[in-house]
Amino acid sequence: MDLIYVGIAILLIAINAFFAMAEYSLVRIRESRLEELARKGKRLAPLIRFALDHLDGYMSTVQLGITMTSLGLGWVGEPAVARLIHRLFPLLDRSSTTGVATSLSFLAAFLLITGLHILFGELVPKLMAVRNPERYAGFTILPMTGFYYLAFVPMQALRRAANGVLKLFGIKGSASEEVHSEDEIKILLEAREEEGGLSLQRLLMFENLFDFGHTVVREVMTPRGSIAYLSCARRWEENLTVMMQYKRSRYPVCEDEIDSVRGYVHIKDLAFEYMTGEKEPDLLELARPILSLQGGTTLEECLRRFQAKRVSLAVVLDKRKKVTGLISMEDVVEEIVGEIRDEFERPPRAALGPAFVAEACDLSVQAQDRFELLRAAVGRLHAARPVFKLEDALEQVYQREKGLSSALGYETAFPHARIQSLVAPLFTFLRCRDGVDFRAPDGRPVRMAFLILTPYYEPLAQLALLSKLAKLVVNTPLRERLLEAVNVEEVREVITAFEDTIPL
Repeated sequence: MDLIYVGIAILLIAINAFFAMAEYSLVRIRESRLEELARKGKRLAPLIRFALDHLDGYMSTVQLGITMTSLGLGWVGEPAVARLIHRLFPLLDRSSTTGVATSLSFLAAFLLITGLHILFGELVPKLMAVRNPERYAGFTILPMTGFYYLAFVPMQALRRAANGVLKLFGIKGSASEEVHSEDEIKILLEAREEEGGLSLQRLLMFENLFDFGHTVVREVMTPRGSIAYLSCARRWEENLTVMMQYKRSRYPVCEDEIDSVRGYVHIKDLAFEYMTGEKEPDLLELARPILSLQGGTTLEECLRRFQAKRVSLAVVLDKRKKVTGLISMEDVVEEIVGEIRDEFERPPRAALGPAFVAEACDLSVQAQDRFELLRAAVGRLHAARPVFKLEDALEQVYQREKGLSSALGYETAFPHARIQSLVAPLFTFLRCRDGVDFRAPDGRPVRMAFLILTPYYEPLAQLALLSKLAKLVVNTPLRERLLEAVNVEEVREVITAFEDTIPL
């Protein structure tokens, strides 16, 4: 008879394992993966979807099942095992008294049943479900759903009682209503990128999408003073000069100055009119409607209005209806995919790619202080690109660092100097695992340094490189990739992805 009870105990442990596996597979399965399975026509996907939509009920059912099996295991299994062990004591020690043997047998039975319960009834099935939730959710969902309906009435009563207790403590909401916050989604995407399931460029595009809804028109528009426009008050030759200079596809059309804008004209319309007509094109006649936006309009709303009106250009107005800027569809899209340059645009003078000297990088530099690190950085850059005077560069970088620390926070320093003997911007990257004291504003040691050298007569190139690299370091995924890069190619990949994807 005891062997039958032992068999029942093993069965109860298996049932407990089933409920533990069902619980963790439902909790761990991803919504996106479930939708993918449904699109592929997996027949159990709708049932799993139903379980996730009623997660509170299913979890309550799981707890009922686990509680019942645990009670049954203690009621049936432990005494049966204890009696079997008790029979062994006379064989092991004939002097054992009945009281001592009984106590030791129950202790041994308790430890054995508890160990088997935890190992095979909890840990093993939970780990299996965590590692492959889709497979084991499909394995458990049919019997789990049957038990859910079987225990529905008593569980409804228990759930209402539990919700009443939660309300007494001021706890509201449902576990099935939980959603990921924006920061949590970012962390999940970063983890996916680290695993190799997402490219760095795609990760940065997702980052741009999160910022997209918060960015407003005034942050990305072309300011008033830089707008290229055509004016009916000018001679045709003057307007033609503007088009030849800027080589744009669309231009605002104004009666006189920019505040008198009446629409915009597409270069195709002008070309067709100019080729087929015998007189100069009439700008107002060719002008298409142009949108008017406020500076505080979000890019998301701007994009929606562009799509709804089938317009690709808008003027930005202030409260007095004065033009403060111009924004195009391209400006909006660039905030997601990064800089888009057509065949007429020259590459920027301070582009990161051409200025980056990968051969001068050092990912494990050793330095006792900031000046030793600067000496190593300048020396490596000169060895890789001997196009400037070493002594001149060292003196300029030292003087700059003595006057004001180049550390700006984020464990990063940007030592820089303008060199008379240099004709093109150069920069390189160094990393010190232990950190170097750069007297940073936040007091933290510097673990990364970008050495930037630019021609003396091009101060704007220095400012542009500093601005871009500072924006790179502020981006958390990119900064972490630089700190964890194992070779120079990974550093180059970060710099390339940043310049191609992050709107500058």
